Amino acid sequence: MREQFPYPKSVENKQIRSLREDGPQFSEELPRGSRFNGKARPFVGRIAPPWTGQTIWYIWGDERRAVRRFINKYTDQVREHIEKENNSKLASQMDSSMWRLVCEEWMWEGHISDEMMTKLRSEYRDTGSAGDAEDDE
Repeated sequence: MREQFPYPKSVENKQIRSLREDGPQFSEELPRGSRFNGKARPFVGRIAPPWTGQTIWYIWGDERRAVRRFINKYTDQVREHIEKENNSKLASQMDSSMWRLVCEEWMWEGHISDEMMTKLRSEYRDTGSAGDAEDDE
């Protein structure tokens, strides 16, 4: 038996159902590509590379899995952007929470050391909250 669709009936379509059932997908993998109707758009996010490449789409709440797939597909390009001394174009087009996920996944996948991660956090953005600083004391 099929699970009931958890979103408003007006946004039920193949793309949303596919993202929900199969996880984040690149544009070429989605049914009908990336042409979401206006009612479905508020339920999805995307990571678009600043280089020529496929955008990955995800349902809100599935950001970490989207970042993992993005890094796995574009490892060399992500490395180039992460290792730049100044803010990269990839970092500047993402909000701070998404960039932090990219950095975390990059480190957790074993691409860089803890020292490099500390350097990235201090050079790119301060993504911690005021409460984080108090916890460290």
